[in-house]
Amino acid sequence: MTRSRMLIFSACLSVSGSARRMAICMTNSKYRVILDDLQKKLEGGMLCSGDLLPTENEFMETYQVSRTTVQRALNILVSRGVIYRVPGKGTFVSQLAPAESSSDSDSFSGGNFAIVLPYHSPIIIKYLAGTQTYFNRHHANLNIRFSDYTYQGESELITSLLNEKVDGIIIYPCASTDPRHFYARLAQEERQIVLIDKQIPGAQLCSVTSDNYQGGKLVAQHLIRCGHRNFAYASKVFTEGTSLLDRFRGFSDAIRQSGFELRRENIGIFPQEDSTHPARLTEYFRSLDKRHPIGMFCSTDSMAALAYRAAAELGLRIPEDFSVVGCDDLEVARMVNPPLTTLEQPYAKIGEAAAKLLMQQANRQDYSCVNLQVPVSLIERSSVGSRQK
Repeated sequence: MTRSRMLIFSACLSVSGSARRMAICMTNSKYRVILDDLQKKLEGGMLCSGDLLPTENEFMETYQVSRTTVQRALNILVSRGVIYRVPGKGTFVSQLAPAESSSDSDSFSGGNFAIVLPYHSPIIIKYLAGTQTYFNRHHANLNIRFSDYTYQGESELITSLLNEKVDGIIIYPCASTDPRHFYARLAQEERQIVLIDKQIPGAQLCSVTSDNYQGGKLVAQHLIRCGHRNFAYASKVFTEGTSLLDRFRGFSDAIRQSGFELRRENIGIFPQEDSTHPARLTEYFRSLDKRHPIGMFCSTDSMAALAYRAAAELGLRIPEDFSVVGCDDLEVARMVNPPLTTLEQPYAKIGEAAAKLLMQQANRQDYSCVNLQVPVSLIERSSVGSRQK
């Protein structure tokens, strides 16, 4: 059963005098003190699956270190699958055993697995490359299937694979909705399933995603550091459980926490049929208050490319009149002029983590639901300008 925050903090993160002195004196290794101390608590059973970790501020106070140091240590544990973040709720201990999550164990090998992907694209191929690399290393077979990018086609394909008795399936769902409760039934039947890219509310299935919430925060913090005080957000429609929603929440929360505001009229959410229509984005740009330079976050690089086009039609300059940040680091991010600042998502790492999780799940009858989030990074290019504060 999950313990209270206070009990965890007092029982598990009390640091010995020597550890505290190390945290203060070892300037270049402060994050290692946190990392090693947490690892010992995990291995010793003082932190258990599902336990809520303290906040970043509490870590900073306990170890007498900066927020950057705390985030570095926690991000390493997230990437190993030892802990995971839930936007708006906190950071939790995974159900993975620490010894297994921190190393690529060779104790499991072989098996027949499948991956279901919605379409062919450069991003999808990166997911696939990570997955294939892991299964090849562990001498397992991977059956690659593409759905027709519909819920119906996806569910039929997955049912067919399950009937073929595969050992487990990695699924990139076409949406975060489950209108016929197909995914909920898979969870109830304890099928060996790992989702990538998104979670599906109501279906307790393992998943591996980018830390999109933290990504949104990174964008907001970068724009604020560059002197922006007027913000905008452009995206196609998103639903609960999607990466787009998490990016928006991280972006808006970071702006609010810094004492600024993302005004409702500066939020452009476009229906799917309008999200690739330049004229719709041009209308949106006309409505923005441009008396102060705008720092805009577009939920994808494709949306950012449309923002470039709309700006050109209105005679606006990037980054002189407004700054733009995208997400995905697609080829278009390097081709536009000026090159686009964007979030790089670790697609291959997500694919590899999903493969590892699925193989571990298939070889452990008591394996519980785990939701892993892999850190993202901000690639700074020329589309964000420095503003006079």
